[in-house]
Amino acid sequence: MRRVRRTASGDSGVVLAAVLLTAFVMSLLGAALLVYTTKQMPQAAEHQDRQAALAAAEAGIEDYLQRINSDPEYYVKGFADTANPSFQGFVPVPGAQDSTAEYRIDGVDITAVPTRGAIVVSATGRVGQAERSLRVELSRKKFTDYAYLSNLEVNDPRNFAKYPGATTPERIEELEDRCGVYRWQGGQKGRSGYDSCGTLQWYNGDITDGKVHTNDLIGMSGSPRFNDKVESGCSPPGCGTVTDSKYRNYDGSTSAYFKYPGDGNGFGVIAGGIVKFPTSNGALKDQTQPPNSGCLFTGPTRIVLKGTYAEVYSRNSKQTNGSTCGGNYTSKGPNFMATVPMTDAGLVIYVQNVPASSSDPNHTAAGSLYSTAPFIPGAKPNKSPDRYRPNPGSTATVPVPNGFPLPEDKAYTDFGSNPVYGPSHGDVLVEGTLDGRLTIGAEDDIIITSDLLQKDPTGDVLGLVANNFIWNYHPVNGLAKGEQYEMCGGSCMHDVRIEASLMSVKHTYGTTYFQHGASQGTITTRGSIVQYWRNNVGDGTFGTSGHAGYGKRYGYDPQLQFTQPPHFLQPESLVWRVSRWAER
Repeated sequence: MRRVRRTASGDSGVVLAAVLLTAFVMSLLGAALLVYTTKQMPQAAEHQDRQAALAAAEAGIEDYLQRINSDPEYYVKGFADTANPSFQGFVPVPGAQDSTAEYRIDGVDITAVPTRGAIVVSATGRVGQAERSLRVELSRKKFTDYAYLSNLEVNDPRNFAKYPGATTPERIEELEDRCGVYRWQGGQKGRSGYDSCGTLQWYNGDITDGKVHTNDLIGMSGSPRFNDKVESGCSPPGCGTVTDSKYRNYDGSTSAYFKYPGDGNGFGVIAGGIVKFPTSNGALKDQTQPPNSGCLFTGPTRIVLKGTYAEVYSRNSKQTNGSTCGGNYTSKGPNFMATVPMTDAGLVIYVQNVPASSSDPNHTAAGSLYSTAPFIPGAKPNKSPDRYRPNPGSTATVPVPNGFPLPEDKAYTDFGSNPVYGPSHGDVLVEGTLDGRLTIGAEDDIIITSDLLQKDPTGDVLGLVANNFIWNYHPVNGLAKGEQYEMCGGSCMHDVRIEASLMSVKHTYGTTYFQHGASQGTITTRGSIVQYWRNNVGDGTFGTSGHAGYGKRYGYDPQLQFTQPPHFLQPESLVWRVSRWAER
């Protein structure tokens, strides 16, 4: 019995010790938890304040966005608006739950607007003792966001090669009124006794490697390939009123390839809204007037890019805005060539029509203009052969002269009431390799005479902006298909590569007499193409015996997402948005 009691007594001691040990451990845990909780409470409050401070900084950015989207010219003030209290110091965040939430704009940098179309804004938000700062880049939708962009997918009524019946201003105006309405709005209908609206389609062999946008609808036949997003100005189901199968994805009527799905309702396109075109490229000419340093040339002008400089031939130019542009031409002879240096900062060259006013320093009387073809001086195209075929259907050749146009070129002799070439036209004929940043503007047309290349595809950018047409040089001696009608024997502009951003403000980019002569291979672009109307670069199905002109492969230059050619034109009436965001 005693042994039992001793054993029980020993057990109770062990239990008591265990209980005391457990209580001690629990007290330690409780104390640790209390200490941890006590420490975490201010840390949680600090974290909450930091998150709220970031939101306050974002509120400052939103305030600036509201101001520039309400007043398109507000950004011009930069960081100098004394009426904006957030430029002077911290201001309360409207409607914030924490009364200490406030923000301040620390800086506005607008220097990148001409080169990249971007504004950089810095802002700081503060809540309690917490501060966080942001640096954001604001941008608007740019023409150069797209590998291809058009206003209308209808052939330009002023393209005589497409509308031979439009021989009077009244006929052309009628076509513009009837065909200049988006198909999704019920436009582009035929009319008895008149040219039909020349709606263009994307065909077999057509490949686009960047984003595509049209304010109209894209039509297609066969198996074109779209390797990026495709946008339309219309929004389904509003587009559903279009029943013609070649304007739908589409729904099994074509085997077109779309990398990205559309918005549904049988359409392979995304609703992208209307991108509004400016009325002219006059803003580029402004860059050639003092105190700006751009170069102004007058009348037909030949430009050959030679890396870090350009050779410029311009017989009718007199005052060009400075010695780096060639200075005063009046005493330098009709074949004088200016050597214009390129710059990393960016240069604008603008070519104007010969002014009609005799008081203008660049005026030349019509009777004194050089007018006998070839009246545009300069070297023949880089890919041009030494001899050409002047006579329709004949293989007989004669030496190729320097200068443009070739006297028998149908684009000069037989292009309706508005030939491509004229002695008073503000035309540019351009080719070569660029080492720098350059935008070339033309009051009339731009003619691409051979490859246009970037020396550095990660830094060089070239823009070509014509008020009227941009043409691929394609001299033919007769209006029929066949190699014998090619004046350059199939090699003058064969398989051309264009590394540039092209924009036709009022008309189109295309090939002169695209439906005549022989196949010229493929036009490969790396940049962007922007045009008001559509035009043809070739005729028929690429790769077949009946094809003339070019097949097309339109590619995008990815650096255009973040930069653009100097002073390249911008769409009208588009909102600014945050395009890049980083915490400082």
